[in-house]
Amino acid sequence: GTLYRQKGIDELIEAYSIAKKRRNELPRLNIVGKGAEEQAIREQIKMLGLEGDINLCGAVYDENILKDYFLNAKLCISPKQAGLSVPKSLGYGCPFVTRPNAITGGERNNVIDGHNGIYYNSVNELADILVSSVEQEEKFATMANNAREYYRNDCPPQKMANGALNAIRYVL
Repeated sequence: GTLYRQKGIDELIEAYSIAKKRRNELPRLNIVGKGAEEQAIREQIKMLGLEGDINLCGAVYDENILKDYFLNAKLCISPKQAGLSVPKSLGYGCPFVTRPNAITGGERNNVIDGHNGIYYNSVNELADILVSSVEQEEKFATMANNAREYYRNDCPPQKMANGALNAIRYVL
């Protein structure tokens, strides 16, 4: 994805910093994307002393590489934007975490809070989620299975395509 301010990556980094102080054994945070906010993100990471804990992966377009990121992730977090990364994340069995008022084309509605993803309302809540993802592994493994099953049953490509066609027909 593209790194721009409206996605709220700064909020994710702040939450990670808070969570890291609560529980040092957090998994490494991988941020995939490139864009206008990249330098500000690098500066924030440096200012918080998280250079060894957060990896800026750059733009990744190779689906095999993206697949590895998703399959090895505990969570996919996009604080303020929940677009096409929602079904992609669910399809790989990766719970999606976002704000309930995130910018979306409707994809956010595929997140069922506590079932296949999590909605949160504050930076501290996001920090709590990061800590619980380590402390409550079974809960998050179940959520990952639910994400994959939800995708298989409720987000097949034909259904998604029909949704897009219906939206176009509605506008016309």
